[in-house]
Amino acid sequence: MDPDIKKKLVLQSCEAGDKFSTTFYSMFDTERHKVGHLYNEDATLIWNGHALSGKKDIQAFLMEKVPSTRTVITDVDCQPAPSVCGDESTLLVTVVGKVKYDTEDVPFPFGETFIMSKQQDGRYLVRSNNFRCMVA
Repeated sequence: MDPDIKKKLVLQSCEAGDKFSTTFYSMFDTERHKVGHLYNEDATLIWNGHALSGKKDIQAFLMEKVPSTRTVITDVDCQPAPSVCGDESTLLVTVVGKVKYDTEDVPFPFGETFIMSKQQDGRYLVRSNNFRCMVA
């Protein structure tokens, strides 16, 4: 791949990943009932080792099992990941930060990874999501 094209693709990926992470965590903290709209119909989620499959099951789990949160993003890393799904419109987004659950007194560090694919309308939807809260 031409280096200029590759650089442009990386920059576009970073912009899309940053925009997505801002939207996702804002929605997760304040309008969680809408988060399912950010997932592909057959998406997967691994939440601290608990596996879920399908947009509806993911939404139900996040609404019913995860307490209200306040999230602070520390860093977002993004890159194109064409080898993951076989096309140029796949992104790998890695996020680290701290999450404060309403049921806890202190925030916990977390790491989260998203594999996202671009839809025909230009939006990116989550295909795979892995969340890990780093509790000592």
